[in-house]
Amino acid sequence: MRLLSRLFLILLAAAVLPVGAAGVWFLHSSRQFEANARVLHRQIAALSADMIEKAAQDANRAFGFVFSLENARRSEMGDLRILQQAVTTHPEFVLLALLDRSGRETIKLADRALFPEPERLDRSKDPLVARARSTGRLSVGNPESRSGAVVLGFAYPLSDGACVVAAYSLQSLFQRLQGLKMGDSGRVVTLDGSGAPLPGIAGDLLPPGWRLEQASADASGWLDDLRVGKSVYVGAYAPAPSFGWRVLTLQPRAAAFALSEGFKLKAAMFLLLLTLLVVLQAYWLAEQLTRPMGFLVGAARRVCANDFSRPLPPLGWGELDELGGSFNEMMKTLKSYQDMQVERQLDEKAKVDALVQTIPDGIALAAFDGNLLFINAAGRSILASHGAPGRAKTVKDIARIPGLADIVNALISRSKKEASAEIEVKLPEAKKSRTFLCQGVSVSRERREIGVLFLLRDVTADRELARMKEEFFHSIVHDLRGPIGAIDGFIHLIGKQAGLGEKGQSFIGHVRSSTERLRTLVSDILDSAKMEAGQLQLRRQEASPEQMVLSLKTIYHLQAEEAGVDLRLEAGEEPQAPLSCDRELIERVLMNLVGNALKFTPRGGSVTARCACLAAEEEFSVCDTGPGIPEDKLEAVFEKFRQLDRDAEARVGYGLGLSICRKIVELHGGRIWAESKPGQGSRFVFRIPLKAA
Repeated sequence: MRLLSRLFLILLAAAVLPVGAAGVWFLHSSRQFEANARVLHRQIAALSADMIEKAAQDANRAFGFVFSLENARRSEMGDLRILQQAVTTHPEFVLLALLDRSGRETIKLADRALFPEPERLDRSKDPLVARARSTGRLSVGNPESRSGAVVLGFAYPLSDGACVVAAYSLQSLFQRLQGLKMGDSGRVVTLDGSGAPLPGIAGDLLPPGWRLEQASADASGWLDDLRVGKSVYVGAYAPAPSFGWRVLTLQPRAAAFALSEGFKLKAAMFLLLLTLLVVLQAYWLAEQLTRPMGFLVGAARRVCANDFSRPLPPLGWGELDELGGSFNEMMKTLKSYQDMQVERQLDEKAKVDALVQTIPDGIALAAFDGNLLFINAAGRSILASHGAPGRAKTVKDIARIPGLADIVNALISRSKKEASAEIEVKLPEAKKSRTFLCQGVSVSRERREIGVLFLLRDVTADRELARMKEEFFHSIVHDLRGPIGAIDGFIHLIGKQAGLGEKGQSFIGHVRSSTERLRTLVSDILDSAKMEAGQLQLRRQEASPEQMVLSLKTIYHLQAEEAGVDLRLEAGEEPQAPLSCDRELIERVLMNLVGNALKFTPRGGSVTARCACLAAEEEFSVCDTGPGIPEDKLEAVFEKFRQLDRDAEARVGYGLGLSICRKIVELHGGRIWAESKPGQGSRFVFRIPLKAA
């Protein structure tokens, strides 16, 4: 009974209260009709004023060509070209004329359908022109109707005594204003500053000589009893100050506030009958739902207590009976899953334990409170080598290994999601220290954080092999310097021999070029090795960024001319602060970037190198108009021996230049990156601090 009463009240409130509230509001909304009509008129008046203001702004922007007339070197052909461009850009100009000092037209562009007057009119006595010249500012006339189109006249005096006369079409504006209506009889009317109707959309609403005198030109408001002839109108008015106009909405009062007298009684009877039907239906529905819901609640409680022995009895009411049958099937399925799940979980746990325990890498899982949830045999062996207990319980035991404290604390405190580091560990059974790669990552599942997973992988063999390969490679490269020098010397001697002929000299040139490329490769590899080993010392001195950029012209001027590429060197607008750097190395970075840009920019393109001071950093950039770099290759171009897929002619070098550039910039405490889109050129940027850290 208690459930029945609650359900009945809920259904009654859900159905009757909205109906009652709607009825009360509906029966007392007669005044709201009038308020809505006033709001509609005010909004349309404001919208119309905004449309006029926007048209004024568009007209003001259209007069931007006057700036060109004022600042260009004056000539009849030049003035004509400027006026033609203005008419083409803004077709609203149906007349553009340039007057000389005497007021006679020298140039005239007009729509002959609207302005059929002959050429070279004398406008010296035109009031609009006289007012513009006397005030020295733009003069705006009143709208006038020409051949069914509404145009607005303008006059603008130029500094040399000439004057621009224009007629601007407002036809599209007035057509939009005509489209704004309130019901079937409401219209929008535009008035001038004195309150008189403007031509265009006043139409048959206002008699001749009518004028609005209820408010000042810059005010807005509501007219509740406006008599036009024998009719009584209501309306709202708003100012359009840019042109000095006003906007007035007009609608017959009877049409604006129309409301049926018998509507209130009919609505009240309908709402009363609807409320009675809703109450009866809510009571019957609550009674029908209460009994099956009681059975469902009891069965759900048994399922929560893991009691699947008592099925739900038939509910005997349509969809609820089907729901009861589905509930009983669910109970049977849950019972079978419960029987199977325990055994399956034991089997899966045994498989996972066997797999994880046999992995040679150390694995540990810790909760964010610092307690260890799991650690495998390899992990316990590594911990035991540093005095940690064999059955470690907290992450403090992991942090005992040198180099792991920072990673462990950062992940447990949630300041990082993942971290990694290489550490040296002395295992009891090993004679030498082993190198382990420690990786930690936060683990979550279904938006719930579980803990932190640590992995210790033995990478000693990988690092030793990489070191041996690097040493072997560098030793070979170092030993190549001597033979290259001998080859270069013999080439020099052979080149001086007489009788080689043009073909022989060409062969010698090819050999010398290949030897130079080989020497450059050897030098780049050795420089890269020095930087990686930390053996390259910077010779810092104060240098001018502007001079470093401008010095590139001497180096690449001839190469740019031969390639047909426009080389531009620019410095920022702000004065360039001195830069503390190794000038030779920074110039090497700039030369490498500019050389690459010239190499990949096609004939007719351009390469721009510039520098700019940004707060505490100096930015250098090199832009080209070449084929661009794919987005997935922007980072790969800075790797050693990596080159993009170009044609054979463009693939000059061995892919070490940009790698060395990155190391030089990073030695200065800066950063370098590339920006590009295929087909839109490339931009290489690097920034270094103005002062050494």
